[in-house]
Amino acid sequence: MDRIKDIVQEELKIPSALIKSDRWTAKKTEFLIRIKKHLVKNPFEVPIDRTAFSELSTSKEGLAKTVEILIEENQELESLVDSLKRLKDKTEVAAVLKERSPSTQFQEFERLIGLVKKWLAKNSSIMNGIIFRSYTGKDLIISVCP
Repeated sequence: MDRIKDIVQEELKIPSALIKSDRWTAKKTEFLIRIKKHLVKNPFEVPIDRTAFSELSTSKEGLAKTVEILIEENQELESLVDSLKRLKDKTEVAAVLKERSPSTQFQEFERLIGLVKKWLAKNSSIMNGIIFRSYTGKDLIISVCP
């Protein structure tokens, strides 16, 4: 800091008599105390080692590829929405959906479960009990709450 003071004083052509050494020392000490407090409150981040940097870099590249894939999928979905908007017939919409999103067996199973739930919801509970008994061969006790 003393050297910085000398350089500033020389560049600005400030005579030595204008900067008293006792005042400079007091201000320098005050500055150093403030800097220490500031650094305690705002510490520098710990630098990472090469291995951690490489792992983060690899992870970033993987995430960037994932983002690219998601952007492409989003564009395909937007194209699907545009295709559906042009259709007026529900059967055409179903055909487009089936063509654009091939399902796994499990997804098809879940779709069928949803359809069965809708159909069974239209029946009375007694009718559903009869259907249950006829398919499973097990008795079902239906209690009616008052």
